[in-house]
Amino acid sequence: MEFKDCFEKVLGEFGEGTYRPEIEKAKYEFFTVSGTVHEDSPNFLERINLFLDWYVFDRKLDNDDLTPLEFYWEKHISSFLEEERALFEGMRAFISSIFLVKAVNRERVKVKDLFSGATYDVVDTYVINLVNKGDVFQGRLIPLGGKNVFSKGFCFHPQETIGYIKSEIRKIKNMGHLYHTAFMTRLALMKLKREEYSHVPVEHIYSESPRIRF
Repeated sequence: MEFKDCFEKVLGEFGEGTYRPEIEKAKYEFFTVSGTVHEDSPNFLERINLFLDWYVFDRKLDNDDLTPLEFYWEKHISSFLEEERALFEGMRAFISSIFLVKAVNRERVKVKDLFSGATYDVVDTYVINLVNKGDVFQGRLIPLGGKNVFSKGFCFHPQETIGYIKSEIRKIKNMGHLYHTAFMTRLALMKLKREEYSHVPVEHIYSESPRIRF
């Protein structure tokens, strides 16, 4: 069993049946604040995966005050085998942040959490083939018994935005998770605006006072 199998179990239980209206409501909430993506957009799959991560890990269910991940854990923990329990414990210890790729080789990726300053070695074939040194992205790190992987949800930003991102993080790094999440949501919207207004210099979009309407 792998992390992705556990993720699919949670999504399967809380994305269909009686929870179908809830996930549709969650889609509206997410895309309203982070920007709507059409199916023919090159960012469509990236943004759907980012939404699914948010729904499973972050959004509390309307009637239970627990995220789908936490509800699944409480409901099924008594039936977990040892391997499955360890995977879910890793999922519950996730780190959602903005990461800078410091180094890449065929075995691992070294990333720096720009909020905490911590560095992590990530052993994840998908990520190794996805990133380059200097890339900056929003992602969700999953610690699995000394082996770090990423979940499916990524939002990559132009490398030339790293100065702006670092300057904004310095303002809010000690202000708590809600402020971090709000900033990452705004960055996700900036990413879409960058695609929409590709003729506009990136510094006019990734800015405290952008020169286009959001």
